[in-house]
Amino acid sequence: MVDKTFSYSIETDIPSDYLRNLLDFIYQKYVRLEKKRFVNISKKVVGGVPSLTFTALDSAGKQNLDIEIRGTKPIKLKIVPLDETVPEERVKEIEQDVIVFVELFEEKVRKSTLYFAWREGGEVVPEQLRAKEKSSINRLFLETQILLFVIFISLGMFLFLFLGWLAPIVLLAIQLIFVLYSNKFIARMGDWRITESNPIIHLLEYYLPLEEHDAFRKRYSRDKLLGMKKEIYDQTILKKKGNRLRNCRENFQKIRI
Repeated sequence: MVDKTFSYSIETDIPSDYLRNLLDFIYQKYVRLEKKRFVNISKKVVGGVPSLTFTALDSAGKQNLDIEIRGTKPIKLKIVPLDETVPEERVKEIEQDVIVFVELFEEKVRKSTLYFAWREGGEVVPEQLRAKEKSSINRLFLETQILLFVIFISLGMFLFLFLGWLAPIVLLAIQLIFVLYSNKFIARMGDWRITESNPIIHLLEYYLPLEEHDAFRKRYSRDKLLGMKKEIYDQTILKKKGNRLRNCRENFQKIRI
């Protein structure tokens, strides 16, 4: 064995409770499916820290890398070459593979996450409940800057038609006003009204157990989810009593049962 070890730290937003699931995911989707590439596979927990270890084979079937992934935050990846002839590109390949599967698992967790938000004080404004999805044209013009671009082009043509050489100066002045007061325009367009007396927005993430994700999606349609969110707001936030974060979690548990 050569006396050389490559150690990496992989940052992740995965909750600590999900790290063991992450290693199971890497094992199921990567290591176990590549039987011709990996041997000596072992999963264990030492001192409360889960780990996954395995050995990589080269194209000739010779063992050339020992790999260990530890479920900590950040995730610890250790790769030990078993032969001094092993190219560093091979080590980087394993590192990139692990990073890719960490990112895939992060996406899986995000899809299993519900979000709740409310403003501290004053009237609570729930997320807008829409009976129908916006059309593609509406999303194009209302949720991007294309509408603003079209307005400025039309305004520029109008100014050039009636003001001639003064049009560029007037157009630049109008754009300057938009830039100087852009924060106020954005604040007016948002669903939340942030004021000096009530400047705080609370955000709550609720992580569904991964094994319940598919069943949850089948059981609850989009309309039911929107209704569920509204009921949580009505039962928890509008009462303005007690620990809102804890009550929100408790009421969600009651509603989803």
